[in-house]
Amino acid sequence: MIDTDAVSHYADRIMVMVREDMERPLPNGKQVPRDVANFTALHDYLDANDYLTQVGVPWGTDPGAGDDGAEMVNAVCGEVSRRLKAGELRR
Repeated sequence: MIDTDAVSHYADRIMVMVREDMERPLPNGKQVPRDVANFTALHDYLDANDYLTQVGVPWGTDPGAGDDGAEMVNAVCGEVSRRLKAGELRR
């Protein structure tokens, strides 16, 4: 079972990072638009998996990763996508 408080915590930290990437050009010359639709769409601008790594989302054999090793990753990506779709960073 995935800890929903942990999912929210990781998503909070990732959203801060996404906001920062929306406010400045990236090293690759791209910029994340304010209307990016979901976590997957972030990959059009950068390696969005780096967000997961930087905030320490457990995966693989880590005990917090979930039964299949990716349950926490999937839950965090889903929560970030939900927030992006809701327009939380467009405000």
